[in-house]
Amino acid sequence: MFQWDGKHYVNPYILDGYMWELVIVYDSKSIRARGSNGYPPKFELFISILHDKWGLSKAEIDSQKGF
Repeated sequence: MFQWDGKHYVNPYILDGYMWELVIVYDSKSIRARGSNGYPPKFELFISILHDKWGLSKAEIDSQKGF
């Protein structure tokens, strides 16, 4: 996930859609990534882990994207 840090993932072929931002701070390290209809590699796996392992509720976009 550290390779996501400082990146902005964009899908230029979608004009209307979703914007997102992820900020994780752990000990003295942090990750900040964002996007507009574009996602980093293995993002779906990351979201699945959040939902399955920690029981976080799914947002509306998760249902639409199949996460």
